Amino acid sequence: MKTIYAHLVEYSKKINLRLDCDFNSGGGGTLSLNRNFAVWDARSSATATDPNACKKPFASHALWSYINSQYLLVHENRHNMTDDPGHTICSGVGNMDQRLDDGSGHAWAAMYLIWVYKYGSYDPPFIKNEAKILAVDILKTRFCSKPTHSNPKAQAIIDELIP
Repeated sequence: MKTIYAHLVEYSKKINLRLDCDFNSGGGGTLSLNRNFAVWDARSSATATDPNACKKPFASHALWSYINSQYLLVHENRHNMTDDPGHTICSGVGNMDQRLDDGSGHAWAAMYLIWVYKYGSYDPPFIKNEAKILAVDILKTRFCSKPTHSNPKAQAIIDELIP
């Protein structure tokens, strides 16, 4: 298993750090990250409803932990890999994932959060809890059906998080 850094170096050749509010994206070896990258939170729908939300002052609670930027990097870097299936549409909702095994960026972000929650030996309890909350959110909202995984350890954690 590679570190996140080694994985980024292998698949991403260029990182655009922008000052705008446009969507974060990955593809063709390039990561494009907006100015909210360091405080990005998948649970926030503010940017979906207000494209200028990132220009407004942050509330103090908006300064999330490092795991948010890490799982966003993992998510977008997946789109640079040649076997990335991309996102799909389920029940009329876009930006979803059909599967966890070999899935798109949502699958990779979810797996990163699952491992931090369960095996983050250097992470304090509040980080592990944040990883758990975010993993549950992604697993429940970004997949076409309850995700399953061929790795029994991963499946046991998924079953624990969303019985």
